Amino acid sequence: MLKLKRSYRKDQKFFWIVGCPRSGTTLLTKYIGQFVDACYNEPFLEYPQKNAGYWTFPRGLDTIVFKWCENWESYKVIIKRFPESYFIHVWRHPKQVLYSLFFPKKNSEPQRDFGFTRDLNKFGKALDFWHSYTDGCLSIQDSSERHLNVIYEHISIKELSNFTKIDLSEEISFSNRNDIEVLPKEMAVLEAQWRLKEHKNYYEKRKEIEDRFYKS
Repeated sequence: MLKLKRSYRKDQKFFWIVGCPRSGTTLLTKYIGQFVDACYNEPFLEYPQKNAGYWTFPRGLDTIVFKWCENWESYKVIIKRFPESYFIHVWRHPKQVLYSLFFPKKNSEPQRDFGFTRDLNKFGKALDFWHSYTDGCLSIQDSSERHLNVIYEHISIKELSNFTKIDLSEEISFSNRNDIEVLPKEMAVLEAQWRLKEHKNYYEKRKEIEDRFYKS
């Protein structure tokens, strides 16, 4: 197998997938990964988190999709080191994100423990977790040509194709279904907490995003 030499190429095109964990970032990364030269989904060993200033990629790769949910924190370093960088922020309804954080699928990828599993006493902390990622991803969006917000529940292949300039010919299927047993009492607590603490805030934030990025 030919081993590509690692070096520095400023013309390599990158699609960085960001967003709160459990928002569909892995699924979108793997989907786009079918149509580019290389796909990196949280490569812990090869590309340590928050260490973008030292990352290099094989010279023979022209288009790359790369996911660390936290890459918005390295935004300035990334666009300086890799000028042809484009960020796709996956936005999922926080109620569904919290559900996935509290009751993760058995086959969740990656298998990261965020410290919320079945601990509904941490509802407030989980909400802060979602807000920190969402606000962070929005804070770096200084150019509509470099950034795209996609809503998990309403993914548009046409919109993704137009943004990436890639013919994404296959449909993508997202689901909110889970494979873990959730007790009725647990679901009732989650629903009650949601109605009490976050319902209005979420819709205000979503309106802000739609006003900023989806006006015709």
